[in-house]
Amino acid sequence: MIVMNVCIYDKLDKNPNDYIDLNDHQILGMKNIFLNVIELRKGCNVKIGHNFIEMAIIILSGNIKVKDLKYKIEYDLKRKSVFAEKATSVFVPHYENITIEASETSQLIICGAFTVKANQSQSLLLSNKTITSKHVGKETYSRRVDSIIDNTIPAQNILIGETFNEQGSWSSFPSHKHDIDIEGEESCHEEVYFFKIKQKYGFGFQRIYSKDKSIDETFTVKDNCLSIIPKGYHPVVASPGTDLYYFWILSGSSRKLLMHTDPDLKPLL
Repeated sequence: MIVMNVCIYDKLDKNPNDYIDLNDHQILGMKNIFLNVIELRKGCNVKIGHNFIEMAIIILSGNIKVKDLKYKIEYDLKRKSVFAEKATSVFVPHYENITIEASETSQLIICGAFTVKANQSQSLLLSNKTITSKHVGKETYSRRVDSIIDNTIPAQNILIGETFNEQGSWSSFPSHKHDIDIEGEESCHEEVYFFKIKQKYGFGFQRIYSKDKSIDETFTVKDNCLSIIPKGYHPVVASPGTDLYYFWILSGSSRKLLMHTDPDLKPLL
């Protein structure tokens, strides 16, 4: 199991008009997930390139302008913080360069996955007004899940969303996994979490484990931390007094996510 902290790609001391190739940001241990977290100061520009990767740009905080050069479309993405507003994002299904300009200091995620065939549809603004939110679980494992890219979006491989843990509460619980294909029961999807913590003192924990014990890792979750989930069950808990958020991206051969609950915990469903 690989767990690592993200180094923010810091643009504060760089010149405008830099170039990022998303192909250089495949997550270690993942077969088909690419992700980069970027911080841009006001006035900074960056061009994003990607070969045969369907891509999503999700703003975490700030104000950015995303330009689709092929279709000559410009999108304005704003967000106070992940804890204050729902996400606004752009889905880019084709293989053209995209430019991003920061109107103020901004943090964003650029992520995606390889596609099987070319998709030449134009980019799509995913407004925070269209996000579907649902409350999952109960009691001390209740949380809010926001779906950003689901089966209604014409992607080929990715599913994307955000989860919000209340203080002291669990999520991805009762523990579930999605690492093998069983028709009608479970789908095979690798996954990455990117965490934000509202309070400076805040923290959480995540356990990633399998029944055969080939994986059994527990680690501390801090702000701007990334966890990699190639397989296994993967519950998360926020400490008391901590508001915990994580962005998630899944990639698999199917866009229908079927989760397998830990049999020992099924009575808690």
